[in-house]
Amino acid sequence: MALEEGDLADPKTFLESLRVELANTPSHIMALVFLAEMTVGDLIKLNVRMKKQAVDGHRAYDATERPDCGTIHISKKAETGLYDCWNGGGGPFEIILEKDLDLPLKFIHSALPDGGQGRWSISDTYGMCGSAWRDVVSNVNDKEET
Repeated sequence: MALEEGDLADPKTFLESLRVELANTPSHIMALVFLAEMTVGDLIKLNVRMKKQAVDGHRAYDATERPDCGTIHISKKAETGLYDCWNGGGGPFEIILEKDLDLPLKFIHSALPDGGQGRWSISDTYGMCGSAWRDVVSNVNDKEET
């Protein structure tokens, strides 16, 4: 109901901002993206833990089939939006998170530097400056550590 009746002109909550984001997406292959500034060491640590998601040596496309390999804590201050790296487009990057997020790693497709997939980078597409990426990741936990 909130997605149907949300205020497109002045979004104030998560569902309203998500509605605006969806209304402004140019394709059907969008990914939910959190812009985060991380050290190379933390990025490697995150990717090593995500590698535990392999099922029979292959990455399962259905996240429900992946094993639980921990969580990542993302601040509600993260720049969040829908982005299509294949075509270089997306929404206005204005999804409003109402609270911090503990995201299970099994739901993350990739954690790469901007443009790391070899297609269109967010910086190239939107012309964003470095301040869009902030220190919003505070903890990456193994399942055993949570």
